[in-house]
Amino acid sequence: MIFTHLLYAKDEIIASFVISFIKNEDINKSIFFLHELYSSGFYEDSIELIFQVYYDNYYINYPYFEDFIISKISNFKKNNNFNLLVDIIKELWTFTPSLNVFILNYYINHCKLHASINKNSHFNNFGDAFLHSFYNNNIQNICFYINYYCSINKYNEILELFNIDDNYLYTNKQHLILSYIISKIQISILNNSTLDNSENSENSENVLLCIDNNPSISVKKLEFIDPIKHRAWKYLRNTRLYSIEHDWIGVYNLSRFNNTTKIQYSWNDNNVDDNMFNMYAYNWEYYSSFSPIWKKRIDEYKGIIDHDKKELIIDDNNQLHDNSDGDTLFEKFYNNYNYEPDEQPLDTTMKSIITINNKNILDLYHKFSNSNNSINLINCFVEKHL
Repeated sequence: MIFTHLLYAKDEIIASFVISFIKNEDINKSIFFLHELYSSGFYEDSIELIFQVYYDNYYINYPYFEDFIISKISNFKKNNNFNLLVDIIKELWTFTPSLNVFILNYYINHCKLHASINKNSHFNNFGDAFLHSFYNNNIQNICFYINYYCSINKYNEILELFNIDDNYLYTNKQHLILSYIISKIQISILNNSTLDNSENSENSENVLLCIDNNPSISVKKLEFIDPIKHRAWKYLRNTRLYSIEHDWIGVYNLSRFNNTTKIQYSWNDNNVDDNMFNMYAYNWEYYSSFSPIWKKRIDEYKGIIDHDKKELIIDDNNQLHDNSDGDTLFEKFYNNYNYEPDEQPLDTTMKSIITINNKNILDLYHKFSNSNNSINLINCFVEKHL
């Protein structure tokens, strides 16, 4: 379990960002979730998450938007300007999402994979078998071969096989390749013929959906608020703007499902996850110490993490060498950063400790998949295999 800057579970912030795009309800909520990851010091995770959502939901219909994202991310890596990521989100928000790659990516990562090959088929190597599966739109085999090549770190062979340009900024090559190949299959189906690699590049422009630029989209500007300049005990109620997407992130294997802690207080309320509340209220220093922003703060005050007791230890005898008021490091740390999560208003607290139930991925797919943007071949496949 890792807590972020505002004491959300990191994996639930990531999952909430993904689900917020699928639900497509409030762009400011999506920006908040990404900003929470970013402001916690998870810069590379923020980049990966942008690409994940793009390749999951949008590349298949908007492949040429990839250059725009790569350009923005390249600049972001130079100056860490969060507004560059907001620019990407604002553009993505104008597009119509497709869940074809999203659902297949889930299948690859959560199901047992195998290839189904006709006993009369004879191939010289995996590459020939892969191409045969691709030209026959065999989704099961395609998923198997993508996973196989990437698991042995030979994804470059797939890139060469399908004449695909690599996105060097995105580390999840399995996801990247899946998105590229499913896009090729969609082009083939829409053109009502199986295209070879050379034809693909020539004809793809004819089947792309147009980009709907919408300058009317307005977003709230989020800025990092330094808790030292504000009353720490009021910090969470003023900065925790949104609740996690508790209704659907249960499709993922969240860390809260596998973590238990000592229950010091029980709400006796089905809407409250007692484990999450006790981690949040009584062990927040420990779980937040795994975030870069909190590690930096703890290190500054010479704190030590006791992993057995899940506690933060700051020697009360130490004093800041430049501190004229005589406060110890312990006192200074808690004066600046004690958010007092156990004393927050209920609505503030519930934004991260609300109960999350396990959800079926197919229920999510059925609810949000747009029939105009789904591939029937993939619909039939997921109904059978998920």
